[in-house]
Amino acid sequence: MAIPGYYSLLQRGSSGPDTALVQTWLNGVRDACTWYSELKTDGKFGTSTENAVKEFQLKNKMNVDGKVGANTWNVLYTRYTAKHGLNVPYPGIVLRTGSAGGTVRLVQQKLNSLGERLKDDGKYGAATAAAVQRFQRRNGLTADGSVGCATLLPESRFAAAQRTPAQPYTQPLTPPVNEAFIIDGGVNYDVLAWPMPRDSRRRVLARVMSYEYLWHNIREVGGAYGTGMLSSDGVEYLYTYRDPHLRESYDTFAAAPAALAARDYTARDLDEFIVGTAAKLDTPRKARAAARELDHRYFCGITDEIRAADRKALCSVDAALLKAQAAALSDVLSGGVRVAFGSKDAVEAAKDLFDRVETL
Repeated sequence: MAIPGYYSLLQRGSSGPDTALVQTWLNGVRDACTWYSELKTDGKFGTSTENAVKEFQLKNKMNVDGKVGANTWNVLYTRYTAKHGLNVPYPGIVLRTGSAGGTVRLVQQKLNSLGERLKDDGKYGAATAAAVQRFQRRNGLTADGSVGCATLLPESRFAAAQRTPAQPYTQPLTPPVNEAFIIDGGVNYDVLAWPMPRDSRRRVLARVMSYEYLWHNIREVGGAYGTGMLSSDGVEYLYTYRDPHLRESYDTFAAAPAALAARDYTARDLDEFIVGTAAKLDTPRKARAAARELDHRYFCGITDEIRAADRKALCSVDAALLKAQAAALSDVLSGGVRVAFGSKDAVEAAKDLFDRVETL
């Protein structure tokens, strides 16, 4: 089952399958440092559930009110699936006539995908019960019109209905193209990107590039509003934004490897670079950013053990490694892909850098 979309505010006194699902998620994100005890998934939002929600909100730097609104719902789901996978578990109570919430709406949507024509309003009325009965009869289940464990669980016929085997992706990938887009305004946004196997030590190089080279040459001298280098999982790139220059900034990018390879790195420099890089790995994030980070880690298979190894690897960076990484960037940048959004004059003056130019 996919995530039930947020339906309505849950707070003390609420009851139903959505509350039971929240209780299941709260139980699933407990760890050795959690204060609240395991909750009974009875679908009743009492004091214990409220206190558990408050603790979760506090740990995730959210507004602590003990209520599950859209933000808490989504972050809680993200934390749960980061540990247990994307399948939403059976909420623990039977859905039947009179039930309401996002879980009911999800069942209605699933039934509609199988040929029913229900109003997916999240209210379990007579029409929904009748549709469930029809489904149950077709699949050899007890036709009681309620959705319990046998009907809802991922391994049940309900979840498997109309499921087709996964097929390998066979469409050819579009080759990278250097392209520029002409936009209104007098500033430019320049990017130079290239593939790079994951190596956490390169984050230190990215920090040196950003604050020791690009900040001075692009920001202070060139007048751009911002610039930097990012080293992510499988890709790296240099960028500028609100930049008065286009060609000149790409020239500055090209000169970076030689400049960083020739630089002297003292022990104090290295300590500052490494500490700054490590600190950014654990920067406090707002709920939305934290949710995106957890999604990224889940889909890229980045476990807590990998992140611990990343931190340890940062400490192995020395001057020789930085110089070697910087020198090797020269060949990498020459094969990078350029993408720019800029004014007509700037793009026209640098059109030889691009394979394709479009006006937006």
